[in-house]
Amino acid sequence: MPISLAALAFSRDHSSRETFDAESSARDAACAYAKALTNYDAQSIDTYVATVLAGATGDFKTEFGKTSGELKDVIVQAKIQSQNRDARCGVDTANGTHAEVVVAMSVSISSLGTQGKPVPSQISLVASLDRIDGRWLVSKLDAPALQPLRAADPPVEPHAN
Repeated sequence: MPISLAALAFSRDHSSRETFDAESSARDAACAYAKALTNYDAQSIDTYVATVLAGATGDFKTEFGKTSGELKDVIVQAKIQSQNRDARCGVDTANGTHAEVVVAMSVSISSLGTQGKPVPSQISLVASLDRIDGRWLVSKLDAPALQPLRAADPPVEPHAN
């Protein structure tokens, strides 16, 4: 019996370590990607697009690839520059192959519209990552603050008595 308990304890400890390692590596990958995603300027836009695509997979990669030409045009024409000042990441869920990571960032953005003056901003994202060939790649990004607000329940008509 003691051998069975020792094997069970080892198995649980090994499983906990694997989960911890997955959470840690997914969190680090999400934070690094978020920084790359929010550091760009008109002069290095091609490198930016290549970096974003290299860290992406699935529908997100496909969609970003389709819209990157338009994005490049806007960034170049408006002379937009974005610098990530800080990124904080926390794992919502993770296993060995998929993770959901919450990302909060401080960025500074300047453009022709700001007369070249940096404007601080806060961005929050939820990144979905998939582990592919040993690398965590972003498969989806959600910005909760940009989601449409759901209408509240319609008002209830008062009953006539």
